[in-house]
Amino acid sequence: MKRYMFFMAALAVVAFGSCQTKKPMDPAQADSNDSVAAALADTVDNESKTALPIVYDFSATWCGPCKMFAPVFDKVSKEYAGKAEFVKVDVDAEPGLAQMWGVRSVPTIIVAHPSTRQSVVATGAMSEEDFKAFLDKALQP
Repeated sequence: MKRYMFFMAALAVVAFGSCQTKKPMDPAQADSNDSVAAALADTVDNESKTALPIVYDFSATWCGPCKMFAPVFDKVSKEYAGKAEFVKVDVDAEPGLAQMWGVRSVPTIIVAHPSTRQSVVATGAMSEEDFKAFLDKALQP
């Protein structure tokens, strides 16, 4: 019985220990030998050359709320063209980018300001009105 309890305790430590929050990776510190990290650093460097804020939509193809939010993101991104750059990120196709930004659930919207290196985060699907209100507040300098 003691052996079983020890096994269950060890299993719990392994299972829950992997859920710790990880600090987002700084692209400048990416290992140049790692092609994924280098590609991510290049992506962030290229996107950070714009003066406009960047709005990331981290989602997944299997995510119901992501599918509900996708048309809202597309419509609002057209309305806010010129105020921000809009980028969709599939967390399954780009897990390194999701990890770099510390994305733990989908959908996650991140508004990144390249000039100040500040970001604003929202999680969960939003209505068009809520998304616009979030953007209006997040896009202010």
